[in-house]
Amino acid sequence: MGSNEQETSNDNESTIDAECNENDTEITNHNLSNPATPSTSTASSTRRKRQANEEIAKTISLIGKKLEKPDDEYDAIGKNVAPKLRNMTATQQGIAEKLISESVESAV
Repeated sequence: MGSNEQETSNDNESTIDAECNENDTEITNHNLSNPATPSTSTASSTRRKRQANEEIAKTISLIGKKLEKPDDEYDAIGKNVAPKLRNMTATQQGIAEKLISESVESAV
């Protein structure tokens, strides 16, 4: 390799090194200007957990209210028909469901 080629190669390496150093400085400066403070992160995490727990509590309360509601005559009809439907073939189930649906529709 000639002297000019070596100088060109060294110049290219210097340019690449300088660009890398500039990028490192930009990344470091960005990280310093936007630090993730543990207290902010912890507070945010705690807030999200509290909101999730409140939603869970609301859902459990709603389920409890539904379970406390006594069955009415329509629930009794469903409980009477359900085991019969379970013992039918798929074709029989389809016919029975269609007839039940049509009966309810015509009564309305």
